[in-house]
Amino acid sequence: MEHDLTVIVIGGGQAGLAAGYYLRRAGLGFTILDAQPVPGGAWPHGWDSLRLFSPARHSSLPGWPMPRFPHEGYPTAEHVVDYLAAYEKRYELPVERSVRVRSVRRVDGGYDVDGRFAEAVISATGTWWRPFIPAAARSLPGRQLHTVHYRNPQEFAGQRVVVVGGGNSGAQIAADLASHVDLTWFTRHPPRYLPDEIDGKACSTSPPTPLAGSGPSATSSRSRPCATPATRDCSSLNRWTTRCSPLPTPSSGAPASAPRSTTSHRWACATATATSTPNPACTRSATATGPVPPRPP
Repeated sequence: MEHDLTVIVIGGGQAGLAAGYYLRRAGLGFTILDAQPVPGGAWPHGWDSLRLFSPARHSSLPGWPMPRFPHEGYPTAEHVVDYLAAYEKRYELPVERSVRVRSVRRVDGGYDVDGRFAEAVISATGTWWRPFIPAAARSLPGRQLHTVHYRNPQEFAGQRVVVVGGGNSGAQIAADLASHVDLTWFTRHPPRYLPDEIDGKACSTSPPTPLAGSGPSATSSRSRPCATPATRDCSSLNRWTTRCSPLPTPSSGAPASAPRSTTSHRWACATATATSTPNPACTRSATATGPVPPRPP
């Protein structure tokens, strides 16, 4: 076994690169093993419209802010990949490509990673490469896909589609599909719709309102954008509206207090008149990145 490494990092995505930054700064001997042939972690493999859900300045790795995205909307996956690739080179991180780790074993004084010895191992593999699909889903009818298999809404045009999950991926994919399919979105809890002022814009939206007769857990979002993040700039906020129909009422035999494990949001997105000029209430602020910091010693 090789005995010259203090730390082996498994995974070359954001977490692996951030770990490498601090290991480099601490002066430790390390390597980063990445199964992918190119930089970017899982970002090169996402769906076509994948974007960050926040401005570039909120998605930086340590030491070097992500450069400002030069176009409208939040940064695209391509912008993120370019940043991660440049980050590797900037800090001269020792990333070994197309190296898939098969085993990690505890040995005297450290760990054996496929024949390489290190005093410590950092697992930064993420979850993209081992998608979890509940066993109960196998008995459901129809075509089933995990987030990792979704690419674009065109292949589902005119179909009835159910999106399960209220995280960032579920929300983005639901928004991506909304104007192309008959969509139902299932979440464990009612989604929280946030205004866009986080990135320097002041855009008004109405708060969610309860759906009459459908229980306290149901909410309806009215006059809110139902577009992909690419069209969430202020001039396009009125492009889509979301209308949520009431949830089915419990059957007569079910107790009124029966718990509900999911909330169903029925989306029927219709084209509305797009604004021809930017909303006067919207203001744009520049992202100040400041001077480029030196490489860590």
